[in-house]
Amino acid sequence: MLFDFRDNGSVHISMDSYVCDILKFYEVEGTSASPATKDLFSSSECDALDPEHAVQFHSAVAKLAYVAKRTRPDILTAISYLSTRVKSPDVQDQRKLVRVLRYLNGTPTCGITLSQTQLSPIAYVDASYGAHSDCRSHTGLYITMGNGPVL
Repeated sequence: MLFDFRDNGSVHISMDSYVCDILKFYEVEGTSASPATKDLFSSSECDALDPEHAVQFHSAVAKLAYVAKRTRPDILTAISYLSTRVKSPDVQDQRKLVRVLRYLNGTPTCGITLSQTQLSPIAYVDASYGAHSDCRSHTGLYITMGNGPVL
């Protein structure tokens, strides 16, 4: 993790080299404008990944969850959903993962910036009921303090 204190009163935290290592390992080419599309939570019948690719899928999702929880909350929703699919990923899930990787390929140096502009917390909460094919729900929480994410 890289902590950049160049700007007075703030710190920029990123994981540039770790993200670049992931992109290099998975041989990512191309970029995407966003980490997911509107069909992120949709699933349809398609071919399951073979065991070798399923292991690679699980590994990539775990690595990206590590990044998302620390410095890249912009990919957290997509990775949270994909983490529910690691037990039996399919071709559609693989496409969604590739989109996240391409998004990171276009934004490898992004991170979070923490500053002391405001010291009262602000919370954002959202829920989507019955969003998954098994009618399970999906919730999200985002808390800021100052000028950056806390949770």
